[in-house]
Amino acid sequence: MTSTKSADPAAIFAASFSLWQACLKYEENNKSINLSNAYNGMDNLMRVVVNIAMSFENWTCQHVNFDDIDVTWPYLLEEEFGKECLSILLPENLHDFDNHDCQRIASKFRLPRYKNR
Repeated sequence: MTSTKSADPAAIFAASFSLWQACLKYEENNKSINLSNAYNGMDNLMRVVVNIAMSFENWTCQHVNFDDIDVTWPYLLEEEFGKECLSILLPENLHDFDNHDCQRIASKFRLPRYKNR
């Protein structure tokens, strides 16, 4: 299969929400961190979170064979994306997120890749 799917706004929202919630929970449990200070305001953190979700969704559209997934994609992202993101990057380092991190998260999810990519 060589075609790719288009980015799903529901998936982007679900991944953003999941990562946002994971960041807030992390901050709540680690009083030594202030995400507002780390990102020059919570609105900037929100932008970073949404950019990560869009990057991940766009990456998966190019590399993942969604025909072989038997779960509802946005639900999986809502439940797991934030946790998996923070397992590879600390919340104060989210601006370092890149395509290598997309691949690492996809591996954690055991997502089926296109055979020819």
